[in-house]
Formats: sequence, C-alpha cells, structure tokens
Amino acid sequence: MGKPDRDIGSGLEIDQWDFHGGILTFHPTSGPNFRTSHGEVFWLMNSKNSVGANLYAQYEMDKVPNRQGLSAWIGTVTISSTGEYEYRDNELGSLQHVAGGFFEAHPRGKVQVRYSSGIKPTTLLEDLQDQAVVAEITFLPTDKTRERLFKVVNQTSTRSIDLQSVEARTFLLWKGWNHSWN
Repeated sequence: MGKPDRDIGSGLEIDQWDFHGGILTFHPTSGPNFRTSHGEVFWLMNSKNSVGANLYAQYEMDKVPNRQGLSAWIGTVTISSTGEYEYRDNELGSLQHVAGGFFEAHPRGKVQVRYSSGIKPTTLLEDLQDQAVVAEITFLPTDKTRERLFKVVNQTSTRSIDLQSVEARTFLLWKGWNHSWN
C-alpha cells in the first residue's frame, strides 16, 4: 500500500489511502474501513457491541459546527450503570461553553432509560439500521428543577452513538462504540 495519502486525525493518527473506487481508512479505535466513491462504508473487522454495554459510558460534548465546519470541545457527560449522570466541564474557559446549557446548570442527577420497541440491552448495534433510535434517556437533575429528554441514536456508518435532544440542538453528545472485536 505504501505511504498513506493523508492523515485525517486530530489527536489520533488516522491514515488514509486512495484507491480506484474509494478510500481505505485505518482508524485506531473504530477499525479499518473502505468507503466507496458512492459513499457506502464497508468495515473490515467484525465487532460485537450490545446496546446496554455501550449506553452507560462517557459521552463527548461538542459545540454544533459553525458554517466553516469548526467545532469546540465543551466537556463530557458520564452515564453510570447505577442510573446517575455527571457533567464535567473541559476547563478551557467560558468561550467554549454553551450559554445556558442544561448540563452546566444541572451537572449531576439521575437518568431514566427506556429502550425502544424491540430493543433490549443485549441487542447488537451492528444489527441495527443506521440512525435507529435505540432508547430514550431522561436526565433528572439533583435539584429536580427540570428534566431533559434525549433520543439515543445508533450511527452504524460511523460506529458511534449520538444523544439527540428533543429540544433545540446547541451541542452534540456522542461516543464511539466500545468495540469488542471478533
């Protein structure tokens, strides 16, 4: 294959090679894939990722990209298997924050998880359609002043999970699959 045609990583080395008909990408955490010139993605390693094992985890919070595609890391939201959540600021200063953000105002609390019809904790993410809603999570702040509902959306094409607010989207919450490789 020779030397990669480019490195698309930001903090990680993510090499890409151009081939007739598509692009081969070696991603160190999500695995190697081939994207055809028509946009179809083929993952080159099998994995088994259950909904339940991937749901309770740390999610990255980023600003929604601007018109130039630039975003900024805001912090993390961790959902524990004990039904609690905690928001942690990135500690980079107020310019990175989402004004009036729910998690900034309510950094701790409980969660209620409701799986979608036909989905169980043992359901494999690999078996689901791209953009499938696998669950809904309600965040209940410790101060009990207000709750916030998010849909848990499986992104098969990028091997990630998004938490999408049913209210206006001022930030992105996402995580990569855990990747139990076969």
